[in-house]
Amino acid sequence: MASPAPATSRLPSDVDRLLSVKEVARWLDVAPSTVRRYVASGDLPRPIVLGGSGGHAQTHRWRQSAIEGVVDALERGHDGSES
Repeated sequence: MASPAPATSRLPSDVDRLLSVKEVARWLDVAPSTVRRYVASGDLPRPIVLGGSGGHAQTHRWRQSAIEGVVDALERGHDGSES
């Protein structure tokens, strides 16, 4: 009997994934500490904070669409012109 597919494989393609700091860092080809520095400087949007109640650790996630928007803006240049 085959094992069930992971839940994420059953999500519709238009679902906005939540990315971890490691996934964002990999996407941008930087270290996780650089992602945190970009957030502090305002170059990346602030993450969504999950958890943190009842003694549980907080988890930070970014919407995939938000990171795609930053990358698109960088590719176009900050003035909106195409490269």
